[in-house]
Amino acid sequence: MEQGSRAKSMVSIARRPLAFLKSMKGVSIKRFVQQLQRSNDLAMAIAVQQAESRGNLKTVSADPMVQPVIDYNYLSDERDVVRMREVVRMTVKLLHTEAFKPYFKKTTEIDAETLQDDALSDDWMRSHLATAIHASGTCKMGDDPAEGHVVDQFGRVHGVSGLRVADTSILPFTPSRGPAATAMLIGERVAAFITKDNTCIRPRKANRRPHLTEIDGKENHERTRGPAQHLHRRTAVCGVGGRPRFWRPREVDARRR
Repeated sequence: MEQGSRAKSMVSIARRPLAFLKSMKGVSIKRFVQQLQRSNDLAMAIAVQQAESRGNLKTVSADPMVQPVIDYNYLSDERDVVRMREVVRMTVKLLHTEAFKPYFKKTTEIDAETLQDDALSDDWMRSHLATAIHASGTCKMGDDPAEGHVVDQFGRVHGVSGLRVADTSILPFTPSRGPAATAMLIGERVAAFITKDNTCIRPRKANRRPHLTEIDGKENHERTRGPAQHLHRRTAVCGVGGRPRFWRPREVDARRR
């Protein structure tokens, strides 16, 4: 099974060598070779949940096809370093327990000296970091743009009309678990907000009774106005607390957005 998977990977690389080389940009060749040599080793994935460190995302071009620059800035906060160091040492202790005895012989990526020294452990951790693709918070939710808040509680972008964000970027903090379910929840809620906003605009019902006007002193019956004729007069828009308010069409757009 492992040989078959490895063969498929090599075939994929051979078919698209340029794409493979492009994907290797910034990758440590030393680490890549080590991983190839030890591809059959038991690997333990360790993660710091609810990290205190914060990264950033920057656009480098107005062209949407140009990828932004992402700096995860992992372990930039000392509290995250301490937590990661502790969990690495705990993981090695777990590997030496009776439960793992049938599967574990020795560590191949870290030695006892590195484990016991804080500085060496920190250097080892930073050289083995990777992303779990759970990034969030680049458009975090809040009510104060001065504090870096991008959207309100309905996903509407502060200061921009008609624009919402509906993904994990609006989360103020990274979820402790994989964010797939959280992302779907955000999408469903923002879709519901948009639907509610669109359906709360309702024109007044047409007045089917004839309107009387007076022309040249004679009373005439004006034709019945339909919904389209009434829309320009008043439009009902749902207000805070469910109380309907009435504005002219231009004011409707401004206040709803």
